[in-house]
Amino acid sequence: MQSFNAKHPAESVVLTFNYVLFLPSGVLLSGLPQVTITNSSGGDPNPNAMFNGTAAVDPTGLLVLQPVTGGIDGNTYIVTATCLTTNGYWVPALPAILPVSVNA
Repeated sequence: MQSFNAKHPAESVVLTFNYVLFLPSGVLLSGLPQVTITNSSGGDPNPNAMFNGTAAVDPTGLLVLQPVTGGIDGNTYIVTATCLTTNGYWVPALPAILPVSVNA
């Protein structure tokens, strides 16, 4: 599972999910990605408040970009991106760990 660098609660960042190793040759991401944020550890009652815009596929068709902000110090989040592909049967999901810390 991918792990992002810790972010400060006051920081706004764009999370990048790289699908290059998970897509068959010639298959690209297409459509609107879906991203979920759940609290893995800590006590954030509303992890969805971290969304800071809509997820998008980059022009190469290999990356999903999700802007996030906030989060609660000491919490760890699981952020999962899924996206349709040019192969209608292949819809990969990439989970990642996002720690939030005032020491980031």
